[in-house]
Amino acid sequence: MRHRLKTMSRQAGKPLDALEYTGDAPTAQTMVTTLAYGPGGVVTSTHLGGEPSVTPQGGQDEKVWIDVAGLGQADEIRRVGALFGVHPLILEDIVQVGQRPKLEDMDDYLFMVAKAWRYETGSTELAESQVSFILGKNMLATFREGEVAPFESVRTRIQAGRGRIRGMGADYLLYALLDALVDEHFVCLEKVGEDIEDLGDKLLADPEPADLETIHKLKRETIYLRKGVWPLREVVSRLAEGESDLLSPQTRLYYRDLYEHVIQIMDTVEGLLDIVGGMVDIYLSTISFRLNAIMKVLTLISTLFMPMTFVAGVYGMNFEIMPELKWPLGYPMAIGIMLCMSGGLFGLFKWKKWI
Repeated sequence: MRHRLKTMSRQAGKPLDALEYTGDAPTAQTMVTTLAYGPGGVVTSTHLGGEPSVTPQGGQDEKVWIDVAGLGQADEIRRVGALFGVHPLILEDIVQVGQRPKLEDMDDYLFMVAKAWRYETGSTELAESQVSFILGKNMLATFREGEVAPFESVRTRIQAGRGRIRGMGADYLLYALLDALVDEHFVCLEKVGEDIEDLGDKLLADPEPADLETIHKLKRETIYLRKGVWPLREVVSRLAEGESDLLSPQTRLYYRDLYEHVIQIMDTVEGLLDIVGGMVDIYLSTISFRLNAIMKVLTLISTLFMPMTFVAGVYGMNFEIMPELKWPLGYPMAIGIMLCMSGGLFGLFKWKKWI
């Protein structure tokens, strides 16, 4: 998992207008996709950072979605921010990707930060990326570090005319994108839950020292998910109960449903965290049980051979006068005594149900 603590130091001592991206994504050219849509259709345009662009002019019934992929080019971030009259501090929060999910009502626009989670192709590591939203009247801008798969599903729905997005406002588009991100949380939680379940079965059957590292990895991922979901609950709650004119009463009903989904995610995360927290105890208990079983077997074996060792030791002493040494049946007698004593002990253990 990408760790965000180290990114916070990259802006130290830099001026506010520097807008230096602090994440780990490749510093590729920023791509801006403008999607203007309405009941009548969709118009899409794309340009790379540094290329001339057309400022969207949405009609009364037309909504505009400006999607900024890649945060490495400050000029593009400023240009899109200028369309909403964004404060420089907001622009700084967009490129400083260590932000926690939050919502700020700036009267003319709403600024929001959320987290996108995914499992990268060919990797078992849970990856985190920051997604920022600026909601204005009939306009929504999204800023993301790189690819966010849930956004593509929303884009496809708009272009295909499925659902109610075309007939609703930009606030509903914000809901649709957030809902897609929250659904991705369920996918990640399902994968984490499967890993936890598989590891739990392995700990009971055949625990190994390497399993402790896996437990730590799963616990770290679950804690990161909890840190991302807890503040998201507050954000969605404010969207559902807020008084901003940019959010229609009709759309707030959808945000309330989204709030229930976030609560469900929180409950799932807390449950998984409790399970992972107890896995160390399961590991230690299984190892201790296995060690006790081994020690039990070794102790029983030692106890069964103890009478044999005693008899062999007695008749191995270097005394010249020992009646049994000259007796023809002395050897069979000694072997018989050994077997009888060991057999008696074995029967006693069986009767006591120790074996």
